[in-house]
Amino acid sequence: DSTLEKNQQLVRTNGNWGSWLDWTVCSSSCDSGYQTRARLCNNPVPSSNGAYCNGKSWEVLNCSTAICTVNGNWGSWSDWTICSSSCDSGHQTRSRICNNPVPSSNGAYCYGKSFEVLNCSIARCIVDGSWGEWSKWSDCNATCDGGVQKRTRICNNPYPSAGGSACSGMADQILICAESHCPVIGAWSEWGVWSLCSASCGSGNRTRSRQCDNPLPSYGGAYCHGKTFDSDKCNTHECPSMYI
Repeated sequence: DSTLEKNQQLVRTNGNWGSWLDWTVCSSSCDSGYQTRARLCNNPVPSSNGAYCNGKSWEVLNCSTAICTVNGNWGSWSDWTICSSSCDSGHQTRSRICNNPVPSSNGAYCYGKSFEVLNCSIARCIVDGSWGEWSKWSDCNATCDGGVQKRTRICNNPYPSAGGSACSGMADQILICAESHCPVIGAWSEWGVWSLCSASCGSGNRTRSRQCDNPLPSYGGAYCHGKTFDSDKCNTHECPSMYI
C-alpha cells in the first residue's frame, strides 16, 4: 500500500508559472497607451489532476503618458446671415469654428477661412431726389430801374433713380436788384411853327421855340443842350416907296 501511494504522489503534479515574457510594444505613442506581458503555467505543467497555477497569466501596464499633438479640424458652417440690405448691393456671411477637434499640444490650426461672404439683394434701391447747394447769385442785369439776379440749384444730391421722386420746390430763384431810378436825360421836342414875321417888308424877324420835354429830364438827368428859341430874318425885300 505504501508503495502504491508513493507512486500516485509521483504522478500528480501541480502547475507552476514559467517566467514572464517581454512586455509588448506600447499600444500608442502618446496619450494613454498600454503594454502587456504574459506567462505560462508550464514550470511544470500541471498533470494527473495537479492544481493549476495560482494567479493571473497576464499583466497590463500604462505607457506613453505624453499628450498627443492634435491638429484642428473645421466644424460645420453656420447658417447664412440675413442679407444686410434689401436692395442694391448687400451681403450675407456664414462662419465656422476650428473645433472638430480643437487643435492642442502644438497641433496645426485648421487650414482655410473661417467665414464666407455672399453678395445678395441686387435689385436697385428707390432713391428720392434731393437738392444740391444753391449756386452764387448772378450779377444784377441792370444798374438802375429794377434789374434781376438769379441763382439755381440742381436735383443731384442725390439724383432720383429707380422710380424715386423728383425734388420738390423751385430750381431757380430771382431777386430784384438796382431798384433806384435811372437818371433821365432831357431831349428836345420838335420845333414849333414859325411866328408871323414882325414886318411885311424891309427885313423883319420871326421866331420859333421848342421844349425840353421829350423826355423831361428827371432823377438827376441833364437838361437839354442847346437853345429853346430860334429866330430868322423874314420879308427882307424892300418896302414900296409909298412906305418911305
